[in-house]
Amino acid sequence: MRIAIPDPNPELALTSEEQIRSRLLEGIIRKQIRDSQHNAIAFSSYMNLALYAPHHGYYTAKQNVVGAAGDFVTAPELGDVFGRILARKIAHGGSDFSDPPTLYEFGAGNGTLAIQILMELDRVGFKTANYEIIEVSPAFERNQRNSFSRASRHIQDKVRWRARLPESGMAGVVIVNEVVDAMPVELFMKTSDGTRQGYVVETGDGLALQYQSRIQPDFQRSYDALDLPESDGPVNSELHCRAEAWLRTLADSIATGSILIADYGFPAHEYYHHDRKQGTLVCHRRHRMLHDPLAYIGCQDITAHVNFSGLAGVATAAGMEVSGFTNLGSFVVDVGTSAGLMDDSAKISRSHSHQFHQLCHPHEMGEIFKVMELTKNFESTGLGFNLSDRTHRLHASDPTFEVSA
Repeated sequence: MRIAIPDPNPELALTSEEQIRSRLLEGIIRKQIRDSQHNAIAFSSYMNLALYAPHHGYYTAKQNVVGAAGDFVTAPELGDVFGRILARKIAHGGSDFSDPPTLYEFGAGNGTLAIQILMELDRVGFKTANYEIIEVSPAFERNQRNSFSRASRHIQDKVRWRARLPESGMAGVVIVNEVVDAMPVELFMKTSDGTRQGYVVETGDGLALQYQSRIQPDFQRSYDALDLPESDGPVNSELHCRAEAWLRTLADSIATGSILIADYGFPAHEYYHHDRKQGTLVCHRRHRMLHDPLAYIGCQDITAHVNFSGLAGVATAAGMEVSGFTNLGSFVVDVGTSAGLMDDSAKISRSHSHQFHQLCHPHEMGEIFKVMELTKNFESTGLGFNLSDRTHRLHASDPTFEVSA
């Protein structure tokens, strides 16, 4: 059992408004624990409340999450290169749609990526129907609307907001950038005595993480699909049950088109490698990386890397095809070269040069950040994956692989 102890760093101290909201949210979590059958809630339930509880969760209430004034920076916040790369990828295969495709984006942050994509598509003369943002956070939707208010009327007229997925008939391209890593995960501990699931319980001093032998059905389903390597000691890691359920629903909703998933993560044999015994769960507050998900309740980001093999398996079972998988650096170079965005380094501005470095360098985002394309009733052109397609690694088992990040 581990009791939450807030970081003593005064730079991370909660504001008075955050203190009130955090106490209210902790009260909601405590009540849910008390109302549960076993006086414990699965870690995914805790994470869901901490991030998405109405009015009090990190993503539903906090105004400044992304960017210099927030807690972390995403690729679109670095500049417009990433958005232009995605737009060129979309335009390259978009002519295969019988009608102008609709673009869908999950969790569009501050709306920066959407604006970048629409501006670049407009620049190259590619026609789209609408750009539909699927957003569960009222705070983010307000930020997005504010961002679009400064865009051209032509771009504003393209955008629609949805609180949930269309039930069926989606035709177009779905963009999922740094969203899956924010979906609630289950925690587990594997020892010589078996596997235990992570739960959050009450203590006299607050909340604590506790591993119990009681296993829930969704947890068991995802765990049974793993092929965990042997280890000489306890292993703590994550399962992505909710992300897998989300992808099943999304696959059912798509009639024709593709999904582009861009996020931090690994194939399964890297994710669950015996040298990565503590998993990938981390927290972010004011651009500091923290390791206690029970601290700063509702006032810090909680995230885990993506198991891309798990998503690929779910997609395939749901009738989709994995059309490409690679690291971000290879994806950017392949698309950027094809589109002429990297042809003449002398013509690239200092800002763009810096962005390409951050997106492509293996010690920045270039290696640990991945891109995967899933398709349904649609043939991908392969752009983005011609330089280095690692799809085969989603199902590989490489005992010689060594953890590098």
